[in-house]
Amino acid sequence: MSETPIHLDRDIVAYHCGKDVAPRVTVTSGSLVTVATHDARSGKLKRPEDVIPTAPDFGAPGHPKTNPVTGPIAVEGAEPGDALAVTILDITLDAEGFIIARPEWGVVKNSVPHQVAKMLPVDGNAVIFDNALRIPLRPNIGTIGTAPAGEGVSSIYCGAHGGNMDSNAVCVGTTVHLPVNVDLGLLFIGDVHAVMSDSEAVGTGCEIGATVTVKIELVKGAGRAWPWMETDTKIISYGAAREYADAAAIAMHEMIDMVSARHALDKADAFMLIGLAGDLRVNQSCNSPIDISVRVEFPKHLAAAQ
Repeated sequence: MSETPIHLDRDIVAYHCGKDVAPRVTVTSGSLVTVATHDARSGKLKRPEDVIPTAPDFGAPGHPKTNPVTGPIAVEGAEPGDALAVTILDITLDAEGFIIARPEWGVVKNSVPHQVAKMLPVDGNAVIFDNALRIPLRPNIGTIGTAPAGEGVSSIYCGAHGGNMDSNAVCVGTTVHLPVNVDLGLLFIGDVHAVMSDSEAVGTGCEIGATVTVKIELVKGAGRAWPWMETDTKIISYGAAREYADAAAIAMHEMIDMVSARHALDKADAFMLIGLAGDLRVNQSCNSPIDISVRVEFPKHLAAAQ
């Protein structure tokens, strides 16, 4: 393992996760990497009045210039069927972020008459809302994924490759297990939030630039169909689809499979055990172009092999 982290600046970013993007760096399994990331508006939104001029055009051909990702990071020896285990060691935030509300997005649509933004300075362990309210920090990495096997996927979208997972579970102390779909894996990271509600209720969190430190390990032959996560206390499955029921079914089937294998249970017993001890939570459900995504959290002490 490298003792001094390899550093990637945010001078060069991509707007999609794809095998056509040239690697910024190639590392060996066990390497530490610090990754500087831009906010969702590529560092261009400095004042609330910048919200319209910096808005991406989702109808334009190609990938909208939003949710920039730094990378990709190539991993020596990674090939389809493997997994990258990416442990998040640190998230250092920039001095200020922002939140945006727009009428066409949100758990409740038309909550604002037009697109609006609010600047959110970071002060110690909180972001400051309207110069008065302190919201405790809860940093997460919104977008973390590998290159899919086929065409590249815009970094605003999520899927089986990971991508814009927008999950509060993707935080310091979590290991994200991502499937390797192409040679070298090609890992992308971006879209950090200083704090964000489960569901990303208005379509954004506190969007902010950051520097992320991760440890990247190659696990041969361990790739699953969908990403999954683990902490010291939980295993966490993930699923995404246009409809909530489909997303929930993916995440639940993934957890059933993991609990069944780890606990030597048949699928029915694993499902009942999850029904007693598992929690299904919404990552992102804000009526945007992004799929709904959910996670199932299950206590690790119950998931240990017997």
